[in-house]
This record gives sequence, C-alpha cells and structure tokens, in this order.
Amino acid sequence: MMTQQQTVVPHHSLPRVVLSILISFLGAYAYHELSEIVNSARGGAWLGWLAAAATADDFGTWTMHYTGKLALRLPVPVLFDWRLILLSWVICVIGSGAALMIVGRTRPGWSRAVAAVLTRPAGNRAVPA
Repeated sequence: MMTQQQTVVPHHSLPRVVLSILISFLGAYAYHELSEIVNSARGGAWLGWLAAAATADDFGTWTMHYTGKLALRLPVPVLFDWRLILLSWVICVIGSGAALMIVGRTRPGWSRAVAAVLTRPAGNRAVPA
C-alpha cells in the first residue's frame, strides 16, 4: 500500500484552465473563419491563406495544450525541451494544413471527410504529453 509521502498530488490553477479552454475556442473560431477564405482564394493567395489557417488552428491547439500543462501544479519541477516543443508545433501545423487541403475547395465527400478527420488528429499526436 502506498503512503501519502509516496503519492504525487496534483493541483490545478482554475484561471489557467479557463484560459486554456478560451484559447481553444478562439483558435477553432479563427481556423473556421480562415478556412472559409482558403476555400474561396485563388492562385498564389490560396497557399498563403492555407498557411495562415493551419498556423492559427495549431497556435490555438498547441497554446491550449501548454497552457493546460502550466495549469497543473506538481510538487516536483516540470521541464520542457524547447526543441521538442517547436518540432511538435511544426508537425501540428503540417497536419492542420493537410486536413484543410483534403477537404479544400470542393464539397468533401465521405472519403475526403474521413481522410481529413484522420489526418488532423495525427498532427496533434505530435504534441508531447
């Protein structure tokens, strides 16, 4: 049986948890609005809007994730490797962009919708837990 000294008891900062949820909503809203622009953009502007939408989406997801991590208070130090964090963000942006490209300009059928649903979370799996 474990004693209380052997147990790590986490605490959460409620304001940071709320901020994390708010960031997630704002990121999703920005992605939705920018995806409408991506679908109507033509030529070289399309790639720029696609990059902006993917970046906004993952900035929201990634920031929400790390804000939530900062909300968790542990009695031991928690360290982050900035190179791993940056790599995870880049992979997430690529996943978001790929999903948006799949559903892209035309009305997506079931196969495209399923492919996008599988692609988008795959990028998010790159965020270290």
